[in-house]
Amino acid sequence: MISFIHSGDIHLGTAFKTATFGNSKGEERRGELWNSFQRLIDYAIDKKSDLIILAGDLFEEDMFTIKDINKLKDIIGEAKDQRIVITAGNHDKLNLKSMYNRIVWPENTTILKDKKINKVEFDDIKVTLYGYSWANEIEDLKEQLFKIEKNPNHYNILVMHADIFENSAYLPLDLKQLKVLDMDYIALGHIHKPEFLSHNIAYCGSLEPLDFGEIGKRGFIEGKLGETHSFEFRPFSKREFYIKEFILSEDMTLNEIITKIKELTEGAYNKNFYRVILKGVMPFYIDLEDIESALREEFYHIELIAKYRRDFDIEKIKKENENNIISKYIDSFNEEDLKDETIRDAFYMGLYSLLEGGETL
Repeated sequence: MISFIHSGDIHLGTAFKTATFGNSKGEERRGELWNSFQRLIDYAIDKKSDLIILAGDLFEEDMFTIKDINKLKDIIGEAKDQRIVITAGNHDKLNLKSMYNRIVWPENTTILKDKKINKVEFDDIKVTLYGYSWANEIEDLKEQLFKIEKNPNHYNILVMHADIFENSAYLPLDLKQLKVLDMDYIALGHIHKPEFLSHNIAYCGSLEPLDFGEIGKRGFIEGKLGETHSFEFRPFSKREFYIKEFILSEDMTLNEIITKIKELTEGAYNKNFYRVILKGVMPFYIDLEDIESALREEFYHIELIAKYRRDFDIEKIKKENENNIISKYIDSFNEEDLKDETIRDAFYMGLYSLLEGGETL
């Protein structure tokens, strides 16, 4: 029985410059990517895995330094009893200036460097691995794939950082053609969502989610090759991202809203990232800032997106603001106008602004 770990899309060095969670958490998250990669290597050592496959985008070339690449080498070098195979992706291309070429890698590490489909044979564990690193364009990729001569005495694994979309600009592959290759396992990178395309063809997904575009579990795939093969996704990330929708009603209290939002969340809200989209009708006397302030004391990170409308007693407001700009504003809209959802939303937004700012507006 041969055991392996399939990971990739780790994006070490990511700066999170455009992240909605800010610079401070971005810097913390940058360190967490390193920590999770270290945990992955420790896991492989502890489980005595035979092989670690890293399927591209291991780091961000534009943000990686010579210090970073040496740190990466040292972590990988700890797995002395594991064979490590790395294929470069579109974020860590293996060109002449690549950080991959700036250091001497440990003996246990193989980087697929040729501008063609590579073959690496490990006779001691009876595994032959085939793969391609992003460098320059490879026009005859599909032709090369179908010229692969599998080793009949070994387990055969293909690793590619690619897209299973015919018109993709990112090394498009055809799933039907991949199945024809009849590999024991095909390890794919590039798509950050873990997914089995068939029982033995899989995207490992990102080791850690990078933003709110990556909701759900993240981790790696652990496989075993033997008389019967088995492949299983292992959740592994330190944090997760969640997007939830919450419907407000005009009879809710502030405490009730806060309590229900906490009930809506999954996982540990003191360590994960949450974005809650608020819809429905917000009671007039409750401010979004009050909700956010209360939740931020308990959540590691929460974003509230306002998609609600305010609850107003129009007649009461008009009576309380006779002969000022607020009553005149209300009178400028007739009942027929307010049947249109767009006009009604605009009316409520304007009314809320006037009530917040006072009649001097």
